[in-house]
Amino acid sequence: MTHELFYLSRDRILMTHELFYLSRDRILMTHEVFYLSRDRILMTHE
Repeated sequence: MTHELFYLSRDRILMTHELFYLSRDRILMTHEVFYLSRDRILMTHE
């Protein structure tokens, strides 16, 4: 029982880490989109 609980909690911690990385990647992706659109605006201005 205690071993199962340990593994369950460990998995939950791993899952939250994955969620953290996923959200961090999403933030990075939106930054890329921001830079892409900014570059497009700069290109049209030239």
